[in-house]
Formats: sequence, structure tokens, C-alpha cells
Amino acid sequence: MLRLLAKDFRAHRDYLLLFVAVYASISLGFFLALSGDFGFEPEMFILIYFLGGMFASKLFVILDEVAASNAFIASLPITRNNQVLARYLSTFILTVVAAVVHLAVFEITAPDELKAMAGIVSQPAVWILPVILVIISSTFSYPLLYKFGMVRGALIYAISITMLLVLSMKITMTLNAGESIRNVITALLAQPAWLIIVQMLLLITMLLTISIFVSTRIFKSSDI
Repeated sequence: MLRLLAKDFRAHRDYLLLFVAVYASISLGFFLALSGDFGFEPEMFILIYFLGGMFASKLFVILDEVAASNAFIASLPITRNNQVLARYLSTFILTVVAAVVHLAVFEITAPDELKAMAGIVSQPAVWILPVILVIISSTFSYPLLYKFGMVRGALIYAISITMLLVLSMKITMTLNAGESIRNVITALLAQPAWLIIVQMLLLITMLLTISIFVSTRIFKSSDI
């Protein structure tokens, strides 16, 4: 598994460096724009990372799909279980890489007054939350990618998420439950930090276990 993971990073090193450069430029432009009169919006900070993190998490999958190298990888003397685990591990590493790039650009380039408004160091949830969201998103998307391939799987996932969001908003508006949802979120965030971390770790562990199991079963039954 580790050999396959190392192979990915060696083979895609140039593309990874290109992604880091492009994403750092996007983050830099975002923070320079905020240094004007726009003010700091934590939601935008999360959104910029979330989009970059989503792309980064699937970078190696996209490159392997473009290069049509899945058949070659499947022919290697590595069990399909380890191939799936290597793909999930690379996703986690790339998700963290994107977060580090985004945060590093902020710490290096953002003016002191913006850092003071953001409270980014004193509010780690602002940058931990999107990392968790990207990882959770990957647990749902990978079984679809293994089942239908990169293009169709991503399309099915995007449509499903869009429909779920629209349905959730519709139900929330119909039941006028917006205030209740905000109260629940506030109550959850009011818990001790260690308890929130434990709950998130348990949730991610459960979702990853199920996702890896399903992806492995699909991958083993597929003809490549």
C-alpha cells in the first residue's frame, strides 16, 4: 500500500506542485481582495478551501483516469484492498495539503487587521471544519467513483448532493425550522472542544469504515 502511495506522489509530483502553485495564487488573490473594504467572512474562507480541498482530494483519481492507468495499477502485485486503502490515504494527505497551503498563504500574506478580524488561530474550527467536510464528502463519493468511474460517478454525486441540498432547504423553509437548526448547531458548538473532536473522529471513523468496505467490494467485483 505504501509503495503504491509513494508511486502516486512520484508520478504526479509535477501536477501536485502545479496545483499547489495555482491554489496558492487563488488564495492570495482572495486574501488581497479582503484587505480592502470587503471585510472578513468566515464562510468565504471555508468555501475557498472547500472547493480547493475537493479538487485536491480527487487529484490523483483524475490523473489516473486521464492517463487510463487503472488497468496497470490493478495488474500490480498489490491486493485490491491495499489499492483502495492507498487511494483513501492519498485523499486524506491531499486534503490536508490543500488546508496547509490555504492557511499558510493567509498567515504569510494577510494584513494584521484582517488576522485580528478573522481570529483564525483562536478559532481553529474555521479551518478544521472544511477539512472534515471534505473527508466526509469523500466517504460518500468514492463508492460512486469505483462503481461508475470518475466522470459518471462525479456527476451522479454532484446531482445527488444538489438534490439533497435543495430538498433540505425546501423542508427547512416549509417547516420554518431555520431557527431550530441554528439553535441545535449553537448547542453542539457550545460543547467542550475535546468532546466535539471525539464526536467528529467517531463519525469520520464510522463513515470511512463503511465507505472503504463498500468501495473494496465494488472494486473486487469490477473487471479492469
